[in-house]
Amino acid sequence: MKKGLQYFQQAIEKDPGYALAYAGVADSYAVNNGGYLGLTPQEARPRAKAAAMKALEIDDSLAEAHTNLADTYLYYDWDFPKAQQEFLRAIAANPNYPTAHQWYSEYLYCVGRHDEAIAEAKRAQELDPLSVAISGSVADAYYYARKYDQAIEQYKKTLQMDPNFRPVHFQLADTYTQKRMDPEAVAEWLRGLTLSGNSALAVAGGEAFRTSGYQAFLQTWLDSDIKSPAANQRAYPIARNYAFLGKKNEAVNWLEKAYAARSGGMVRLKTDPAFDSVRSDPDFQAIVSRMNFPL
Repeated sequence: MKKGLQYFQQAIEKDPGYALAYAGVADSYAVNNGGYLGLTPQEARPRAKAAAMKALEIDDSLAEAHTNLADTYLYYDWDFPKAQQEFLRAIAANPNYPTAHQWYSEYLYCVGRHDEAIAEAKRAQELDPLSVAISGSVADAYYYARKYDQAIEQYKKTLQMDPNFRPVHFQLADTYTQKRMDPEAVAEWLRGLTLSGNSALAVAGGEAFRTSGYQAFLQTWLDSDIKSPAANQRAYPIARNYAFLGKKNEAVNWLEKAYAARSGGMVRLKTDPAFDSVRSDPDFQAIVSRMNFPL
């Protein structure tokens, strides 16, 4: 990711009027949500928006830039109307740009429009059938629609394309959790942690599961996350794990921290199955209301 960003910046130095290069810079910063560039969302997202807007200043018909701007409106500004507007402008500008359909699918399942989300993800896959990320996005759309069997099938197909694609191991684990398939869930989480370079936690978590069960595994992971210097940036997944454990107060407290840190995960709060066990709680509903999801 860092090398790619450098090349996009070099392209701009050679041709300051090259709109696609600015869109590439915007994409580099936008997908930093995995920490690839070593930046916080507060550092990366404004840079993504600035680069996307510069690209559109040069060429307002550029689907890549509209898609990126929509993504930042969604995951950082939490501005759902502007995000929808930009996604639709991107698709109108280039109906064959797969990432526009893929990221619009994420918007749609965040706001609860699940049939449309599945359709958009499948359209992205039709346009780019060899993309591992898009294959995983199809499974994500099934997951948020609570179509867990279809999600599991699609996640497995994605891992056949790339067994080392880390995010899918975590997402498959979440799906197994919803199916109460705890050993399968833990196995996928351990694989994801190992691929993330966190083999020490994988070993400790695996031992906790073998000796004391599923809840002990989650508590071991939580203890590690909470002690981390980046705990606030991990606030949303910490809240999810507390919800998996049925600890409502702790889940709500960490959601407050995720809200304060402007965690991108918060846009999934309305439909995230991880919180179904606490969804009826008034404190949880109060946080959902503050997100101003569209009706």
